[in-house]
Amino acid sequence: MVMGFQLLTLIIRAISVFTDIRVSEDVESEGVDINEHNEQGYSF
Repeated sequence: MVMGFQLLTLIIRAISVFTDIRVSEDVESEGVDINEHNEQGYSF
């Protein structure tokens, strides 16, 4: 299990070198569904 966690950490760090893993705070407050996928996830 520890080896799996270490491998996962290594993969995430390798991905974060090439791209952002998190979205910006503006996108997060407006809604990730609309900004990333151009869809509305929930309609209340």
